[in-house]
Amino acid sequence: MKFNVSELFKAKKDAIRKIPFTLASHAFLIMVFFIFLVIMVGALLFYQHGVWLARKVPEPAGTIVRFNEAAYKAILQEWQGRQQSLGEPLGEKYINPFYSVTP
Repeated sequence: MKFNVSELFKAKKDAIRKIPFTLASHAFLIMVFFIFLVIMVGALLFYQHGVWLARKVPEPAGTIVRFNEAAYKAILQEWQGRQQSLGEPLGEKYINPFYSVTP
């Protein structure tokens, strides 16, 4: 038995060329199938993220997070220092590039 690669590719090539014509001849059924597929995927996602997660009971955290007051005050002071330095004018007078000095 001899295996001819060129004839195998030719047969596959003819089958691939027929796919667009087959899809176009059954366009309505293809669109109905895709709409049904999208509805099913949407229902599945809604069930997983809406219904299933609502039923799941959350587990409490193992450790309690404590608020570090000293770190908060240090960060707050840093932010206030930056805000004050940005709010103060530098005292330098800059030239207005949109104003012409010569008449």
